[in-house]
This record gives sequence, structure tokens and C-alpha cells, in this order.
Amino acid sequence: MIGRKSLFIFISRTISRLFEGIIYLIAVSKFTPILFGYQQIALSFMGFFSLFSILGLETPHLKIMTDQTRFNKNEAFSTFLVIEICLITISAIIIFITFAFQLNSGLISNILELKYIFIIVFIQFLLRSFNLVFELSYRSQMNVVRTEIPFIIGHFIFFLSSLISILFLKNFILFLICYVLIELIRLIFFLFSKRSFHFTQFKFNIFKQYIKLNLIFMIPLIINTLITNLGIFFFLKSYSEELLGIYSVISMIFLVIQSLEQAFRSLLIPNFTNLLEKNDLTRIRESINLFEKYMTILNGFLILGGIFFAEIFISKLLGNIYFEKGGLFFFGCLLSLLSFPLIVPYYPLLIVTEKFKLYNLLAVLSFLFSLISWIFFIPIFDIVGINLGLWLAFFPVTIILRVYCQKHFGVGKIGKKQIFHLILLVFLFIIAFYCSTLNLSFFLTIVILVAVLTIYFIFLLIAKILTKKDLRFFLDILNPKKMMDHIKFNNNT
Repeated sequence: MIGRKSLFIFISRTISRLFEGIIYLIAVSKFTPILFGYQQIALSFMGFFSLFSILGLETPHLKIMTDQTRFNKNEAFSTFLVIEICLITISAIIIFITFAFQLNSGLISNILELKYIFIIVFIQFLLRSFNLVFELSYRSQMNVVRTEIPFIIGHFIFFLSSLISILFLKNFILFLICYVLIELIRLIFFLFSKRSFHFTQFKFNIFKQYIKLNLIFMIPLIINTLITNLGIFFFLKSYSEELLGIYSVISMIFLVIQSLEQAFRSLLIPNFTNLLEKNDLTRIRESINLFEKYMTILNGFLILGGIFFAEIFISKLLGNIYFEKGGLFFFGCLLSLLSFPLIVPYYPLLIVTEKFKLYNLLAVLSFLFSLISWIFFIPIFDIVGINLGLWLAFFPVTIILRVYCQKHFGVGKIGKKQIFHLILLVFLFIIAFYCSTLNLSFFLTIVILVAVLTIYFIFLLIAKILTKKDLRFFLDILNPKKMMDHIKFNNNT
């Protein structure tokens, strides 16, 4: 069942992000990098204050809504909604006061375009925070159809309205307003569609449970928020908004993939919680191993294709300035995708088993690496320095996390097949990098890429990393009839 749900998320997010990606590429070709730099400042500024609007309550909400033996899901939903309304109101006040102070003190540019962009991003931020209440609630019930259908519809309308604002009206501000439409459409759908949970009343005992769990998740939330946004302001001390715009555009491309990964990760938490209640650690271990294997293969194909076509993709679609000043950062982001299957499936296991000390320790370790990078590496590597520390933190974090999970849960040990798999990927990555420097024709690049991917696929079959059982699994979850039955069933519940 989780395979089909994961596939539906993948299809939904891929279609939606494809709409967004095409529009974003068109916008990049029509508007200057400095405008995207202003957008990144607004997004980073808003990222700090996401702390006040959610306060680390996403994971506690998933746990409480899933634990129906202790909590009524309707009461939990209603309590969380009241909490969120209060937090969003407080955060809105804090954001405007702080932004006004930043403008008056000269810490950020007092430019009219930046003010307009800030207001639009702020509205988008408020709507997204409110939508998160419904999205997390549906996801806790493993009802991904209810979250993904409005997501697809919103992005389709976004696609049409953005084309008009970019190609005909040629207005960056109107283009950003189209992002607000996505969240507005989702909110309307959530409010007026049939739900598997309902408004009841605020429960103080559930509120206390949210606070208790929030104290646990608050530290990693603060740290992750700093990792995501603080580097931007370190960077602005030495470099211009234009170069920040190049960082923003390339980061946004990878945000498409990261959003898919985070959707998958959030689906693991309720699944693991249900299995843990049955004391079924065997199925949890099996889920993690399969998740890691499939995502490593998927990201392996993605990275190889990205390396081969990096220069063509960036130079032709974005512009030469993006490859000249952001090519190294693009390659870094591409290779960092391999970290997702190697560490991310293990974090939900820590959460559902309440191993919060290790969870917080790993967050602190990542922040320390990032802080060192911002201080010492940004002056040397410019935009690469913003993320370099986080990429380097992958190595100690992976070792600590997997050793711990192997010791306590019997999962995480890298076997011989996995080692050979990773060695082959590194070897193929080197070949891809070498070929990308040869200035080959487009046709020859495709021929070599197909040859490399074929070698990779044959190795997976020979090494029995990819088996007949795996292929049957994919064919089963790809069955159109079963997928439609799954969607109809979830729409009726």
C-alpha cells in the first residue's frame, strides 16, 4: 500500500513541479538575476519566522494524529488548528515589525521592488502555514490523494497564469503572485472538500502533549532553519544580490527534487508508527532497506543524466552567466542528492522510537559544519560556501546515524552489494564528469549517456541489487487500474 501511495506522491509532485520548473526556466530567461536575488532575501527572511508559525509541531502532529489509541483524531486536528491560528497571527506581527526595523537600519536594501516582493512572499507564507495543518492531517491518515489533487490543480492554474504574467505582461511581481494562487486554491479545496476528520473542540490535554513533544523537536527545527537561511546573510556581506540570484535559481531547481524527497519522508513516519505499535520491527527494517535501494537507484540515474547535460542545460536554458558563476554549485547540489537515500530513511526511525538525543546531536553537528563553511569558505568559494559545510557534514552524520541504527535496530549496515553499488556509481560519475569536459555534440552525448545507463542497469541485475521481485513490485504499483481504484477509494473516505 505504501508503494502505491509513494508512487502517487511521486507522480503528483513530478507533474506539479514540472509545471513549476518550466515556468521558472521561462522566468529566468526573461528576468534579471537580481530580481531572483531579492526573492531569495524575502524567502530567507520568511524562513526565519517559519519558526514562529509552526514551532516544530509538524512531527508531533503526525505522531499525535497517528496514535488513535490515545487521542481522538478530530480533537487533535481541532487543537492543532487553534494553535496554528494563534502562531500565524503572532508570527505575522513579528515579521512586519522586524522587516520595518531592517529597512530603517539599512541592514537590507530599501528598494521598492524588494518591498513588493516581500509582501507577496509573506502572503504566500501565511497561506502555506495554514495549509500545512490540513496537509499534515491527511498525511497522518496516509490519505495522500487528498493532499496531492489540490496540489496538481493549483499548479495547473499557476502554469497558465504565469505564462500570461511572464510572456505577455512581462511583470515579475505578477509572476510571484501566481505562487500565491497555488496556496489559495489548496486552501479552498481543504476547507470545502469532504474530510476524514472534522472540527470539534480545543483539548487542553492534547495541547500539553503538543508542547511536550515540541520541546523535543524545537532544537532541530531552530538549527535546520538557521542552516537553510542564515548562510544567505553571511553571503550578502561580501557579495551582491545578483550572485545571490544565481544561487537562488539553481537552488530552486533542486527544490523540485527535495520536495519529492520530503514528501516521501513524511509518509514514513505514520507508516513506522503503525508498525511499531504492532512491534513489527522486521517490516520497518524491510521498508528502510527497500526505500534506500530504490531511491539510490533513482538518484543514481538522475545524477548521471544531470552531469552529462549540466552545461547544455544551464547555458542554453538559463544563460551563460549561470554556468560561469554557478556551474560548480550546480554539480555540488547534484552530487548531494546521493545523501538522501543513505541517511534520510533513518530519521523517521529515530522519531517514532523517540531517540531524540541523537536526533538533536546530528542537527547540531550539521549546523557546526555549516557555520564553519559560512565563515571560512564563502570568501573562497562564494555561493558554494553557503552549502559546502552541509555537504561535508554528510560524512560524519551518515557514519554516526547508521552505526547507531545498526546497533539498536539491526538496520543500516552497508553490505557488500551496497558497497559495490556505490563504487560503481562513483566510477560512472567520474566518466560522466570527464565526458562533460569534452564539448561533445548533443547526439554523441546522448549515445554515451545511454551506454553508461545501460551498463548501470545491467550491473544492478547481475549483482541482484534489482531483482525480478523488484520489477514485479514496480509493475504492480504502476498498474493504472489499481491506481485509479486507490484514488477513488481515498476520495470516498
